[in-house]
Amino acid sequence: MPETILLSYRLTRELWQSFLDAHFSSEPMLKIRYLWGVVCIGIGALGFGGFYHSPVIASLMLATGLFGVLSKHLLVAKSLGTASRHPFFGEELTAAISMDEISVRSGTSGYRQPWNNFVGYR
Repeated sequence: MPETILLSYRLTRELWQSFLDAHFSSEPMLKIRYLWGVVCIGIGALGFGGFYHSPVIASLMLATGLFGVLSKHLLVAKSLGTASRHPFFGEELTAAISMDEISVRSGTSGYRQPWNNFVGYR
């Protein structure tokens, strides 16, 4: 007889924050964007330091660099705002994982997904 794993947890803001931090930390393009952001901040700082004489370009490089460096944090904040509007946010959830499906319940509502729906998910 196949076993079923039962998990109960509260879907809190901190739990979502941890999940989103881990999810976006594994994204290689965000790491490259961060490195280019550091380079842009350095070039912008050189402009403000007098290395070249264009405060407009220095300001734009600095703004671009800050966007690159803060991209992950902005994505986490945006995704956390979206997650906070979900009906299960802050609720106690019970997840049942079996060989056939995964089901999630909160009070009288919930959903089920068979494993063959998860194609290519990491």
